[in-house]
Amino acid sequence: MFEGDCKVSLHASGDCQLSGTSAWVLKVPGRRNAERHIMKWHSPRPSGSFAVHVFQIRIPDLQAFATEEDISTVYWLPQRNDGSTVSLECYFTPPADRPPIGENLSFPLLCALKLYDHRWFMIFHRNVPPDTHLLKRTRESIRRIAHSRGINLISQYRACATMDIEPPTKALIELCPLM
Repeated sequence: MFEGDCKVSLHASGDCQLSGTSAWVLKVPGRRNAERHIMKWHSPRPSGSFAVHVFQIRIPDLQAFATEEDISTVYWLPQRNDGSTVSLECYFTPPADRPPIGENLSFPLLCALKLYDHRWFMIFHRNVPPDTHLLKRTRESIRRIAHSRGINLISQYRACATMDIEPPTKALIELCPLM
């Protein structure tokens, strides 16, 4: 994520973390590996027939921007242009031989990956109604932090913020701080 500067680790133990990558650590002289952890949390193991919602990535629809990267192999989600937020919902399921999918899914399934312990990591897509107050407060907070650190924001910059959704689920939201 974020040009290889950031990653999410979801461990079998339930320990989870959002961190800068090793490459991110090396970008700034004197930065230490121990400084790369942005957020840590613990997610319970799924049991019975219920999956555990472990993480979300949210991108406001209006934050889409043109890029010069090769995007020919990108899977595109439908763009609504109504101010909604695209949310990628990540779940772990209890062990199963096949992915536990059926006609009663609430959201479209993007990916199902079988793990070594027969659990499944599943990613769903949904559009979340816009929360303009949350986005405004988040942008203001990012601008204050940037200003306090002497960072001159420009329109091409993207920022991210972390959010608590429903404990213990965490989320990362990407946005443009100058909109």
